[in-house]
Amino acid sequence: MFTLQEVADMIREDGVSAVFKTYASASLTPSTGKVTRGTSTSHTVTVVPPNADGGVVEQYGSIDGVKEAKLFSVVAALGLAFEPQVGQEFVWDNQTWAVTWVNPIRSNAGVLAYQFGIKGRA
Repeated sequence: MFTLQEVADMIREDGVSAVFKTYASASLTPSTGKVTRGTSTSHTVTVVPPNADGGVVEQYGSIDGVKEAKLFSVVAALGLAFEPQVGQEFVWDNQTWAVTWVNPIRSNAGVLAYQFGIKGRA
């Protein structure tokens, strides 16, 4: 089991800056299937550099069978003003990605980090 300090150290050593965009509201138009989002809020965070082989993320648990993502990353839970969710926009390296899955990494103290997958937006 990982500790909060181990998570912080790993992200601090290898971390890169990225942005999660959250939306206060969203509505679905049933006839078209289109989702209209409200105002966005950008949250700048430090993440493990997204990687295609999942090598860094596998330190926190298996990602076997996950085919919905092109890249994988981890963000520490401490200090986050939001909880990462499927469908959020993730901006890294001047490219906007979509979060395709999120897995909280837990310990006895609660959620330490979130591992997540991303893929390019259409």
